[in-house]
Amino acid sequence: MATVCFISDVTGTVIYFTAKLAITCSYAVIYVFTAELFPTEIRHTLLGSCSMVARLGAITAPQWQVLNNLIEGLPFYIFSFTSITSGGLIFLLPETLKLSLPDTIEDAEKLGRKRRHR
Repeated sequence: MATVCFISDVTGTVIYFTAKLAITCSYAVIYVFTAELFPTEIRHTLLGSCSMVARLGAITAPQWQVLNNLIEGLPFYIFSFTSITSGGLIFLLPETLKLSLPDTIEDAEKLGRKRRHR
């Protein structure tokens, strides 16, 4: 924590923009990968549903300070748990590299059954 005081403005700006770039890239990858998992006939509906659920963080953001006042560090533990859990669950998703996108729900179910060795 003490080293934060000794970072120059330029270094802090570079770190900030690098983190911003990484977050932007991860959102782009998330939307592309999510769209590849869903069949064509319901892709837009499910992508919209995923986007809506993803916005719950912004909706609940004002309440995080209340949770922190209730139990010190609770938001940190919640964010840590959800980040680690989602990071682990990503390994359960099927590989879509060089595969055609599913057109029907049955095709999507087959995509989930085809596990490629990593």
